[in-house]
Amino acid sequence: MSYDHVIYEKKGHVAYVTLNRPERMNALDNHSHRELIEIFDDFAADANAWLAIITGAGDRAFCAGNDLKATAEASANGEERVDTSSRFGAITRGYKCPKPLIAAVNGVAAGGGFEIALACDLVIATHASSSRAQSSKTSISSTCEWRSRAFIRSGRLRVTCATCPRFS
Repeated sequence: MSYDHVIYEKKGHVAYVTLNRPERMNALDNHSHRELIEIFDDFAADANAWLAIITGAGDRAFCAGNDLKATAEASANGEERVDTSSRFGAITRGYKCPKPLIAAVNGVAAGGGFEIALACDLVIATHASSSRAQSSKTSISSTCEWRSRAFIRSGRLRVTCATCPRFS
């Protein structure tokens, strides 16, 4: 399958998911969310895919979270917005999958992008990476749910590794 905003490849038993909107710092719009939900549902159902690695295209950002410009434009045009109860980036808020998810963070992981990284079982970040949860400025709730997921997911101990010196 081919997608517009995400590159999805399977090599051996590994699924590679690359957020592919580097011009928007890999921020997710409604279309991206729909693609990611389809991709991660396929990954969960595929017995030959043992783990998934999620990363961002380019070197500026893993994911800048919600694409606020696209959300504002969609709202102004009366288009359907992403349901606030949906799984942000497909793997948060109720995604049930016993397979390991690895976030390869290259650059900024902000807001919902930080939430996506923390929803993974293992986070590996480059020295140039930074993360922040600043959704309060946009009135978009990222809640404190991600804080508990930083340590436990589905009853399993999780490890979050970061080589970058700044987490704000």
